[in-house]
Amino acid sequence: DLGHFFSTYSLVVAADLAYGPVLQKVASACYSAKVPLIVCRINGLFGLVRIIAPEHLIENSRDGVDSKQLSNLCLSDPFPELVEYAAKFDLDALDDFSHKHVPYVVLLVKASMEWKTQKGLLQIVERRDVEGIRELLQSWRRPHEEENFDEALRKAYLVMFSPERNVLSSEAFDGRKGEDGKGPSSSLNRSFWLFVASLKKFVEEEGRLPVSGKLPDMTSDTESYVGLQRIYQSKSRKDAEKLASYVDRIAHETRTETMSAAQVQYFTNLAPYLSVQRTRPLEDELRSCSADLERALKEESSIAHLYIFFRAADMHLSESLGNIVEDSSKHFVELQAKSMQILSEMGMPPGSVNIWREGLLEVGEKPDLCAYFRRGGVGQTAHNETKKTCSHRSP
Repeated sequence: DLGHFFSTYSLVVAADLAYGPVLQKVASACYSAKVPLIVCRINGLFGLVRIIAPEHLIENSRDGVDSKQLSNLCLSDPFPELVEYAAKFDLDALDDFSHKHVPYVVLLVKASMEWKTQKGLLQIVERRDVEGIRELLQSWRRPHEEENFDEALRKAYLVMFSPERNVLSSEAFDGRKGEDGKGPSSSLNRSFWLFVASLKKFVEEEGRLPVSGKLPDMTSDTESYVGLQRIYQSKSRKDAEKLASYVDRIAHETRTETMSAAQVQYFTNLAPYLSVQRTRPLEDELRSCSADLERALKEESSIAHLYIFFRAADMHLSESLGNIVEDSSKHFVELQAKSMQILSEMGMPPGSVNIWREGLLEVGEKPDLCAYFRRGGVGQTAHNETKKTCSHRSP
């Protein structure tokens, strides 16, 4: 029983397995056992890494520019302790050195509070008000260069209230998917969904995500930055205490093991980054074309075409029993025909996709996958994706 065999592992990596019966059996067994499978392939200078998992819980979905951390600063609706801290800064009384080291968070809180008072607003919801706050900040600047004001002007959009910035994705909130058995039973799985259920209660009550207590880098003197950090950390601890009460209540109601204070604080710090990733079974992928893939395939020179080329090369090698003809022009014609056949089997209408000729030529010139296996490149990529999957980061 392959399913039972693979269930003893937490992750399976399939290197250089063609899209044929063997890979399909492995993928089906892993999917049934709810074990993540990473498929890595290479052909010539092109590589492919595919993650197959019924449910991948992501604790930390940080990517590139950390907009979620910035949103978690609560600048659109600052909490009382933050407003009180910002009010301590008398900008007119500061010397030039101190003036250009006031954290941009403080500047934005002061500017937004003054603007709301002037206009009689409860929240900033219009772009024109954001522009008004920018003008107010400009009026506070002094003649010499002040990088902190530049930062405040760039981040001024954060004062505008946006409901979608204050909630988790619908997938992460949909705890029933995890409870219904679509995810593997583990202490992490149970803690994740228990915390998400508690987090939903918290957001319903507070109208926002809990404060993480993490501050981004910014222009500031040490004293001001440390003081600001203490404000956020204190608020984060209070939010974690409130979340812990929800955790204990839900754990009692569902007769499940509760979480320690350290676990609750850990998840509180990561609340903006919690997410869930679900992928289709390989057999569904081979039968039909997803909406995302269909859109990508209609773009000329899209790398999505390489996915079709890999499958076409596999089909060609399988039917030719590995006997490769040296004439690359024949490979091109055969691979093009196979590519069109695969697109048709996936439900793509004839003529709806223009094959990326340059990409197909590259695959056609190097049809023997094993002979051109670049272990360094694809191995490193697979290694990176494995680390992300095991550490519950975003692939």
